[in-house]
Amino acid sequence: DGVAVPGEVRLINLVQRGEKDLAGIDPHTGEVGRAAIELLASLLRANQLGQPDFPRTIAIKGHWSPGASFPE
Repeated sequence: DGVAVPGEVRLINLVQRGEKDLAGIDPHTGEVGRAAIELLASLLRANQLGQPDFPRTIAIKGHWSPGASFPE
């Protein structure tokens, strides 16, 4: 009735946060948070309040975290 992982199906987590045996991408959410605070502080120092005319995006490169759910 069930499906065997990883035998029949391979499984990855796009936002892997240390789940045991689950492969996926670690997005480094702590680093994203730190970068967001740095951006906020720089906007406040520049007295830029309210919605920006040109919104910014913060991107921190994730890395592959291997696990038994997606054997290499």
